[in-house]
Amino acid sequence: MDLLQLKYFQVVACTENMTNAAKQLHVTQSALSKSIALLEMDLGVKLFDRKGRSIKLNYRGNIFLKRVDSILNLLDTSTKEIKDLACSEFDQIKLIVLTASGLILDVLSEFKKLHPNISFKLMQHIPKSTFDYDFDICITSYCFEFKSSNYEVLTSEEIFIGVPYSNPLSELNSVYFKDVQDENFICLDEGTNFRKITDRFCNYADFEPNVGFECDSPSTVYNLIKEGHGVGFIPEKSWCIDYESSIKLLPINDIRCEQFIELYWTDNKFLNKSTRMFIDFIKNYLNETT
Repeated sequence: MDLLQLKYFQVVACTENMTNAAKQLHVTQSALSKSIALLEMDLGVKLFDRKGRSIKLNYRGNIFLKRVDSILNLLDTSTKEIKDLACSEFDQIKLIVLTASGLILDVLSEFKKLHPNISFKLMQHIPKSTFDYDFDICITSYCFEFKSSNYEVLTSEEIFIGVPYSNPLSELNSVYFKDVQDENFICLDEGTNFRKITDRFCNYADFEPNVGFECDSPSTVYNLIKEGHGVGFIPEKSWCIDYESSIKLLPINDIRCEQFIELYWTDNKFLNKSTRMFIDFIKNYLNETT
């Protein structure tokens, strides 16, 4: 039994398909089948149930997979930890930003001034397949994206209803949902974190907004509200827009509408020194500026 056999087993166990596993590992299917057969011979048990050409991980295989995952993860972490001692100032940080992109870009700019040799790979969506979740940290406001216990709340902010000054509602200091039931709402697209949050609050308050526009960017939402095309949900600070001169932000009386901007990292993943430095920096930066 060797590490290559364990890696082969891990991929076959995850795919439960010899053809796909062989393509992923860039080996022939016959070589892969032979490796799995030798591994089962060494262990003295079958790890897969076979029926024709199909295979399925059995009870023993599931137990063995958990141990193999731990072994290979420990090896990967140990390797990265040793390498980290030698090249921490030239690391790349893989960062997913799903919310507060304007605010996070300010943080990145300030961090790069202090650490110009640290590079970033910036992504603004989650890959469809969990096998593609190759990232170090993620900034999100919708906690259901991850099943990770590793997270910290960076900051929180109130969500208001923004109205143009041409709208009579701008004379109010706060609103109830019933006050805006006949208004056209300008919203971010369904599927965005902020839209998920505001939809959840609306459902909780038994309110269905009359959506007149759906947009793919916060600046478009803001500009349409400013031009008098409707009203919309606006976060207190994360969009980094100066609202005061152009629209009125009204607190919502029915329910405390608030979003938490959170930092996540995956379980059992080694965070290099540069990533840990960035985490400390972003926490301190937001603590001082928000």
